[in-house]
Amino acid sequence: MKIRRTLEKRMKDIEASGRGCFHEEAEEGAVLFSTNLEDGRLDVYMDGFSFGKNESMNKVLFADISSINSHLKVELFSNAGRPGDLVFYVPLDIKYGLSHFSLSLPFLTYSNVMNILIGLREDWIRQSSSSS
Repeated sequence: MKIRRTLEKRMKDIEASGRGCFHEEAEEGAVLFSTNLEDGRLDVYMDGFSFGKNESMNKVLFADISSINSHLKVELFSNAGRPGDLVFYVPLDIKYGLSHFSLSLPFLTYSNVMNILIGLREDWIRQSSSSS
């Protein structure tokens, strides 16, 4: 599956900021992109992502996700504009099947990571439905 240029640019932007690692030549099944979470890391693949710490990583397939919901609100941007620490975390809710969980993403990469996950999920669904 080919990655959209906009998603590739987001991954490269996070890598350039020192907050992630884009594996441009990743093969099918290999980690495409990695970034830190509040407690662990997020590894993104073409077909899903895994999150957690070293040996206890949980993998979720894009095909199993029913929704990805943001908690990014205008108030967060106004608070971030005040002098002080910009290192804080915002939850991103993932619903799959009858379950749900939240990824705690750094504010400074939140929007890019959310759009990467949503975009790859949309592409995966589009590819799956066209091959059926």
